[in-house]
Amino acid sequence: PPDRDITCRWALTECVACAPGESCVSEYPTTAPPRSGGKDCWGKPESECEVPACQLYWNGESILCREATCYDFYTSNECVSAKCAWNKQHSVCLNQGEDVPCTYFGESEDSCEQQSYCTFNERAECATKDDGKTDCSSATQGNCPGERCMFDSSTMQCRDKACGDENQPDVCETMGSCKFDYDRDECLPSGGSGAACSSFTSRYTCPEGCAWLGAECVKEPCKYHKDVAACKADGCKWDETSLLCFKDDDPTKPCTDYNAATCPAERCVFTSYNTDTNTELNPAQCIAKPCAYHFDPASCATQPQCKFDSIMYTCYFDDGKPCDKYTADTCPSGNRCTPSPSGKGCVDVGCTQW
Repeated sequence: PPDRDITCRWALTECVACAPGESCVSEYPTTAPPRSGGKDCWGKPESECEVPACQLYWNGESILCREATCYDFYTSNECVSAKCAWNKQHSVCLNQGEDVPCTYFGESEDSCEQQSYCTFNERAECATKDDGKTDCSSATQGNCPGERCMFDSSTMQCRDKACGDENQPDVCETMGSCKFDYDRDECLPSGGSGAACSSFTSRYTCPEGCAWLGAECVKEPCKYHKDVAACKADGCKWDETSLLCFKDDDPTKPCTDYNAATCPAERCVFTSYNTDTNTELNPAQCIAKPCAYHFDPASCATQPQCKFDSIMYTCYFDDGKPCDKYTADTCPSGNRCTPSPSGKGCVDVGCTQW
C-alpha cells in the first residue's frame, strides 16, 4: 500500500502483511494469468501443469493437463484479469458476450423457460435449445446444445453426445447407433461394424461386445456375462459358488498376474482385503481365494492352509503355527486356538474353553 510502510504478499486466498525477515513471496499469483490458448497445456504431465493458466482433470484413467477456461475462475478479480466476464447474480465467470448456462436455471420449469435460449426437457433438465446448426466442438458451456451435444465438465469442452452419456434405456434406444445393455446397466454403441475392439480409441465409441478397460477398448471379458448360457457360449466357465463367469487358460498362473477383468472366479478373487492375513490391499488385487471364500468342506480342502469347522460350518485359515504366533485378528477360528482374554493375542484352547 502506498500510504503504509509495509509489504504484502498473497497467501492462498487473502492478502497478508509480510513479517520482518520473512521471505515475502506469494504462494499464488495475485491475478490470474491470461489463458494459455491451449498450446502449452494439453498433454503435459501432472508435475508440469502450470496452474492456474492450465488445469488438471481426471479422464477416467489418469490425471491430465488442459487449458484453463473462464469457468475455472471463481472470483471477480481472477475472472476479469483473465479477460472473461463476471456475472454477479450467479457468481460465475463467463466468456465475453456469453449467456449464463441453462443449467443455472434448472431449479424449475418456469425459471428455465423464462430464458429465451433454454428449454426444459423430458429428463427435468434445463438445456440449451438446439438450433441444429451449432457444431458441438465449437460451442462453449453456455451454448452447448443439450440434446445432441454434451458438455464434459472434466475437459471443459462441448462434444458430440456419446452413447455412454445416456443412462435411460428408452432414450438410449432412440439414439440411432446405441443399444442399452441391461446386464451392464450401460448405454453402449451398437456392434456390427466388424471392426476389432482395439480399433476404437475412446470410451465413448467402444461398442457393444467390447469393454473399455485400462485405457483401451478390448474384447468384452467373461466377467460381463451374467447367465450360464451366455457365459459358456463365449467359451468361458461358470462358477456356481460366486455365480460369476470367468476364463482360466492357465490354472498354474498366479492369481496376482490377473486384473479385475480377468481374475478367474473359481480359484481367485479380486478384493481390497485379505481375510487370511487381515491386511488391506491398496490398490485392490486379484489374489488366491482366502479360506473364508470357500463355503463347503470339499472346496475348503483344496487349499492346504484352510481348515473346515464342521460345528460353525466355516472355512478358516490355519497354517499350523503355534497359537502365540498369531494376533487376535489372525487367530485361527477352529478348535486349537482362541483369542486371549485380553484381546491382544492368541492362545491355545484350554479345558476352560470347552
